[in-house]
Amino acid sequence: MNLLSPPVLKALCIRAGKKPERSLGQHFLIHAGTLAEIVTTVDPQPADTILEVGPGFGVLTTALAPRVGRLIAIEMDRQVIPVLQEIVAPFGWVEIVAGDALRVLSGRERGSLWPLESVHGGIAPEGGDVAPPLRLATYPSDVVAALHGRLGSPSSQHSWKLAANLPYQITSDFLRVLFDQIAAGAIPPPERIVLLLQKEVVDRLVGADGSVGFLTVLTQLHATARRVVRVPASHFWPPPKVEGAVVQFTEIRSPEALADLLQPLSRDQFLRFVHMAFAGRRKQIGTSIRTIAACDRSEADAICVGVGIDPTARPETLTLAQWIALAKAVGR
Repeated sequence: MNLLSPPVLKALCIRAGKKPERSLGQHFLIHAGTLAEIVTTVDPQPADTILEVGPGFGVLTTALAPRVGRLIAIEMDRQVIPVLQEIVAPFGWVEIVAGDALRVLSGRERGSLWPLESVHGGIAPEGGDVAPPLRLATYPSDVVAALHGRLGSPSSQHSWKLAANLPYQITSDFLRVLFDQIAAGAIPPPERIVLLLQKEVVDRLVGADGSVGFLTVLTQLHATARRVVRVPASHFWPPPKVEGAVVQFTEIRSPEALADLLQPLSRDQFLRFVHMAFAGRRKQIGTSIRTIAACDRSEADAICVGVGIDPTARPETLTLAQWIALAKAVGR
C-alpha cells in the first residue's frame, strides 16, 4: 500500500468514514523526498523509543517502525485509529494511544484502548484472517514510563525521540506543554525532536529573518533548534494554504541543566520576565525594564549597562545569555 498516494489516502478516508479535517491538521504527506528527509533527521536506532504525535494513516509510522525498538503513536481522531491499527499491524512493537497529545502528555487525559476486534467486529483487513489486537498504551503514565525506559526491556543505550506532523494552530501550546513537562522532570529530555510545522512558525522558533519573539527565547532556553528543509504545500494532500518546514531540536536541557543556567531564578520567573519584555516588543529594552522593575529611566539604563546591554536595544536583538543576565540583574 502506497501511503504517499492521494488516491490511496482518499480510499482510506472513505474507509474511515471521514473527510480530512483542517482543524486536526489532516494534510497528509505525499512526497517521498520529504518523508526521507524527516526519517534521516529523526535518525531512528534499534534501541530507540519513538513518540509520534498525529500519525494519521501512518506514513511516517511505517517508515520509522522497522528501524526502532518501540514506537508509541498518539492519535486523537477516533475515526482514523481503526484504519491506522490495520496498517501498523505487522509491527507488533507499535502502540497507539487514543487521545489529545496535549492532554495526554500533561496528564490531564487518559488514553483509551482500541482493540481491533471491538472496532471492526472481527472483520479482517484485506479479507484475511482476523488480526490480533495490538499492544496499546492505556494511560499517560504508561507513555511517560516508556519514555523513562521503564517499560519493556530497555538497555543502557535507551533513548527516546519525538516526531510529529502537528496541526499548525497547536504548535505553540504543544511546545510549551512539552517543555514544561521536561523542565518539571515529568518527562525525560528526548535525544531529539523533529517536527513538521508551518514555515512561519519554524522561522519564529529558530529566529530566522528577524522573526524573534517569546517562542524563540523559550526554544533557545530548552534546546538547539535548526530548520532542516522547507516543505511546499504541494507535498501534502489536501494541500494546506501555507508552506511547511521541518525543524529539529537537539541538546535538550535537563531540569538540572536549566536550574544551573538560571540560578538563582526559577524557570517560571525567567519566562515571565521575557514574556513581559516582549509585551513591549517595539519598545527599547530600557523602557521595558522601567515597566518591569518599576524604576525610573536612569535606574533602568544602569541595569542594562551593568550587564553589557545597550538600553536602546530592541528585545528581539538580545541573545539568550543577555536575557538571562538581564533577568538576574532585575531579580536582584
